[in-house]
This record gives sequence, structure tokens and C-alpha cells, in this order.
Amino acid sequence: MSTDLIGLLGKEKTSSPVQRFLASFGEEANMERHEDRYYCSLHGQGVEVMFEDAGKLRAIFLFSEAEEGARRFLGTLPHGLTFDMDRNAVHRQLGVPHETGGGKRVLNVDVPPWDKYKYDEFWLHIAYTPDSGRIRRISLECPL
Repeated sequence: MSTDLIGLLGKEKTSSPVQRFLASFGEEANMERHEDRYYCSLHGQGVEVMFEDAGKLRAIFLFSEAEEGARRFLGTLPHGLTFDMDRNAVHRQLGVPHETGGGKRVLNVDVPPWDKYKYDEFWLHIAYTPDSGRIRRISLECPL
């Protein structure tokens, strides 16, 4: 899949590029509302998208295998990343992250280690597996 994922951020849910992206998976999307956001799950394809209540695409989540019951996303990841990369390899590829955290237990929930890179047009959030440190999930988000 060669869709420009970053270019989809901020577009309307009903726009042609977003509709083509969702339809490209050949799977019926499961849409659920959580507070003021809608989540469109395509876990069979390793993808979830989040829309604001106003209908704009706010975030795209790309999963490696076994993440929240999703299969591995088989498309092209941003900035030359691969799910086989560990945190050190990501740092060599992208440099020092703007924010980092996780790797601890909060309110009886294990929070995986993560890094966030902030670019002008989007934020890249990478969560890692606690055991091997490999990429677990990649999130592309519109800046606030």
C-alpha cells in the first residue's frame, strides 16, 4: 500500500482520499463512538483511524501483530520504519525524540515505552513492546 498516510490527516471522513483509503482494505470497518471521537477499526488489516466529532481524520494507528487483537499492518510505514526495528534503531533512523515515556505501571495498567516525534504537519508516536523493545504500534496524529 502506497497511500500517503500523512496526507490523509485533517481530511474530512467523507473526502475521496479517506474513503479510498478505507475501502482499499476490502473489509467492512467497525465504527465506534467514544466521547467526542469516532474510531474506525480495521484490525484485520492492522489499522485504526480516529475521527473528531466534526468528521476530520485526527489520527491513524498502525499495529504490529498481537496488538489489541490486530493483525500486522502490511503497508509502508512512515520515514522508512519497520515493525522489526527496536527503539535504538528508531533513534538512529529519526534522531532524538521530542518526548519519551512509559515503561511503567500506572493505575494497575502497564504503559509500554514510547517516543514522540513532533513535525510541523504531524506527530509520530511510537510504542514499543516491553520485552524486545520492538515497535508495537505507530500513531500518526494531527498536531493539537
